[in-house]
Amino acid sequence: MMTIENIKTTKVMLVDDSDTDLFINETMIKYAHFSENVISFTSPTKALEHLKSFNESTPLEEIPDIIFLDINMPLLNGFEFIREYQHLSKHVKDKCNIVLLSSTFNVNDIQKGSENKDVVGLIAKPLTLEVLNEMMGK
Repeated sequence: MMTIENIKTTKVMLVDDSDTDLFINETMIKYAHFSENVISFTSPTKALEHLKSFNESTPLEEIPDIIFLDINMPLLNGFEFIREYQHLSKHVKDKCNIVLLSSTFNVNDIQKGSENKDVVGLIAKPLTLEVLNEMMGK
Protein backbone atom coordinates (compact mmCIF):
# COMPACT_ATOMS: atom_id res chain seq x y z
CA MET A 1 0.00 0.00 0.00
CA MET A 2 1.31 3.43 -0.87
CA THR A 3 1.45 6.23 1.65
CA ILE A 4 0.58 9.74 0.63
CA GLU A 5 1.93 11.48 3.71
CA ASN A 6 3.88 13.86 1.49
CA ILE A 7 0.77 14.75 -0.54
CA LYS A 8 -1.41 17.45 0.96
CA THR A 9 -4.84 16.09 0.06
CA THR A 10 -7.16 19.01 -0.42
CA LYS A 11 -9.12 17.90 -3.47
CA VAL A 12 -10.18 14.43 -4.56
CA MET A 13 -11.74 13.27 -7.82
CA LEU A 14 -13.74 10.03 -7.95
CA VAL A 15 -14.39 8.36 -11.31
CA ASP A 16 -16.69 5.33 -11.22
CA ASP A 17 -19.67 4.29 -13.33
CA SER A 18 -21.50 3.11 -10.19
CA ASP A 19 -23.49 5.77 -8.31
CA THR A 20 -23.54 3.48 -5.29
CA ASP A 21 -19.75 3.12 -5.22
CA LEU A 22 -19.35 6.87 -5.69
CA PHE A 23 -21.67 7.55 -2.74
CA ILE A 24 -19.89 5.04 -0.49
CA ASN A 25 -16.41 6.26 -1.44
CA GLU A 26 -17.27 9.95 -1.09
CA THR A 27 -18.89 9.33 2.29
CA MET A 28 -15.85 7.38 3.49
CA ILE A 29 -13.39 10.03 2.25
CA LYS A 30 -15.23 12.71 4.21
CA TYR A 31 -15.74 10.51 7.28
CA ALA A 32 -11.99 9.72 7.39
CA HIS A 33 -11.16 13.45 7.06
CA PHE A 34 -9.15 12.50 3.99
CA SER A 35 -10.69 15.46 2.12
CA GLU A 36 -13.80 17.62 2.32
CA ASN A 37 -13.48 18.66 -1.31
CA VAL A 38 -14.63 15.72 -3.47
CA ILE A 39 -15.82 15.88 -7.05
CA SER A 40 -17.44 12.76 -8.54
CA PHE A 41 -18.01 11.60 -12.10
CA THR A 42 -19.94 8.56 -13.36
CA SER A 43 -18.57 9.30 -16.82
CA PRO A 44 -14.81 8.98 -17.37
CA THR A 45 -15.22 11.13 -20.50
CA LYS A 46 -16.75 13.97 -18.46
CA ALA A 47 -13.98 13.59 -15.87
CA LEU A 48 -11.37 13.96 -18.62
CA GLU A 49 -13.20 17.00 -20.02
CA HIS A 50 -13.10 18.53 -16.54
CA LEU A 51 -9.35 17.91 -16.28
CA LYS A 52 -8.78 19.26 -19.80
CA SER A 53 -10.44 22.53 -18.74
CA PHE A 54 -7.41 23.26 -16.54
CA ASN A 55 -4.41 25.06 -18.01
CA GLU A 56 -1.11 26.53 -16.84
CA SER A 57 -2.87 29.49 -15.21
CA THR A 58 -5.27 27.31 -13.19
CA PRO A 59 -4.51 27.66 -9.46
CA LEU A 60 -3.11 24.39 -8.12
CA GLU A 61 -5.78 24.17 -5.40
CA GLU A 62 -8.43 23.72 -8.12
CA ILE A 63 -6.70 20.63 -9.54
CA PRO A 64 -7.31 17.28 -7.79
CA ASP A 65 -4.49 15.91 -5.65
CA ILE A 66 -5.80 12.35 -5.96
CA ILE A 67 -7.94 10.69 -8.61
CA PHE A 68 -9.56 7.46 -7.41
CA LEU A 69 -10.25 5.73 -10.74
CA ASP A 70 -12.34 2.59 -11.24
CA ILE A 71 -10.69 0.18 -13.66
CA ASN A 72 -13.78 -1.61 -14.98
CA MET A 73 -16.13 0.86 -16.65
CA PRO A 74 -18.06 0.60 -19.91
CA LEU A 75 -17.13 2.71 -22.94
CA LEU A 76 -13.85 4.00 -21.43
CA ASN A 77 -12.13 1.82 -18.82
CA GLY A 78 -9.55 3.02 -16.31
CA PHE A 79 -6.56 2.22 -18.51
CA GLU A 80 -8.12 3.97 -21.51
CA PHE A 81 -8.75 6.96 -19.21
CA ILE A 82 -5.05 6.95 -18.27
CA ARG A 83 -4.04 6.84 -21.94
CA GLU A 84 -6.10 10.01 -22.53
CA TYR A 85 -4.90 11.53 -19.25
CA GLN A 86 -1.31 11.33 -20.49
CA HIS A 87 -2.15 14.03 -23.07
CA LEU A 88 -3.13 16.56 -20.38
CA SER A 89 -0.93 19.50 -19.49
CA LYS A 90 2.13 18.92 -17.33
CA HIS A 91 0.64 21.42 -14.85
CA VAL A 92 -2.27 19.02 -14.22
CA LYS A 93 -0.28 15.78 -14.28
CA ASP A 94 2.33 17.11 -11.86
CA LYS A 95 -0.43 17.73 -9.29
CA CYS A 96 -2.62 14.63 -9.73
CA ASN A 97 -1.90 11.16 -8.36
CA ILE A 98 -4.00 8.30 -9.73
CA VAL A 99 -5.11 5.46 -7.48
CA LEU A 100 -6.81 2.62 -9.34
CA LEU A 101 -9.86 1.03 -7.72
CA SER A 102 -10.96 -2.50 -8.49
CA SER A 103 -13.55 -4.93 -7.18
CA THR A 104 -11.50 -7.76 -8.69
CA PHE A 105 -7.74 -8.09 -8.67
CA ASN A 106 -6.71 -9.24 -12.10
CA VAL A 107 -2.97 -9.97 -12.48
CA ASN A 108 -2.91 -8.05 -15.79
CA ASP A 109 -4.49 -5.00 -14.12
CA ILE A 110 -1.92 -5.08 -11.32
CA GLN A 111 0.92 -5.30 -13.85
CA LYS A 112 -0.50 -2.54 -16.09
CA GLY A 113 -1.05 -0.30 -13.08
CA SER A 114 2.42 -0.84 -11.65
CA GLU A 115 4.04 -0.09 -15.02
CA ASN A 116 2.34 3.29 -15.35
CA LYS A 117 4.19 6.30 -13.90
CA ASP A 118 0.92 8.19 -13.34
CA VAL A 119 -0.48 5.45 -11.07
CA VAL A 120 0.57 5.56 -7.41
CA GLY A 121 -1.49 2.59 -6.23
CA LEU A 122 -4.15 -0.06 -6.77
CA ILE A 123 -6.65 -0.77 -4.01
CA ALA A 124 -9.86 -2.72 -3.53
CA LYS A 125 -13.16 -0.92 -3.63
CA PRO A 126 -15.05 0.31 -1.82
CA LEU A 127 -12.66 2.53 0.10
CA THR A 128 -12.46 1.76 3.80
CA LEU A 129 -11.49 3.83 6.81
CA GLU A 130 -8.52 1.52 7.35
CA VAL A 131 -7.20 2.02 3.80
CA LEU A 132 -7.64 5.80 3.89
CA ASN A 133 -5.95 6.03 7.30
CA GLU A 134 -3.09 3.91 5.99
CA MET A 135 -2.75 6.19 2.97
CA MET A 136 -2.56 9.18 5.31
CA GLY A 137 0.09 7.45 7.41
CA LYS A 138 -2.18 7.08 10.46
